[in-house]
Amino acid sequence: MLASWLAILLLLYGAVHDFAARTVPNSLSLALLLIACVIRLLDGNLRAGLFTGLIVFLALQILWLLRLMGGGDVKFWAAAAIAVKPHIITQLDFLLQVVFAGGILAIVYISLRYALPKMKPGYSQTGRSFSLWRRILRAEHWRNKRNGPLPYAAAIAAGGVLSLLTSLTKG
Repeated sequence: MLASWLAILLLLYGAVHDFAARTVPNSLSLALLLIACVIRLLDGNLRAGLFTGLIVFLALQILWLLRLMGGGDVKFWAAAAIAVKPHIITQLDFLLQVVFAGGILAIVYISLRYALPKMKPGYSQTGRSFSLWRRILRAEHWRNKRNGPLPYAAAIAAGGVLSLLTSLTKG
């Protein structure tokens, strides 16, 4: 149970990191992989979990080769797939939750492209930027206008957190 909560925290950290820097560190995916292996070892499904993670990794590798997904997202998603129970229905739920969250993320980003006015740098009398929120909006606006990548680890984290919380509540 503690390992599942650690996996949830790592998923959330991955979402925040990807949002801020548009990267998912390899060390984070490795940590999630190790925690996921502990989760699967404790429930006796390590072999099935590793097989599931391998299948997910290979399938997503195709998307990476087509430049439709970042390599960090591929590793992060594969590690998260190991953390989620290796049952077909649970994995399909996880997949659908990630795709649904990714769709919402894409809609928000496309909408923001047209909704956000051009952000000009604003500075206070001390020479510092007005606020963290304004700096975040400016950075997102800049990325969005240049068709920058979506922070897809946020969608992966949403699906993973929902799947893990469902497993925790079912016992």
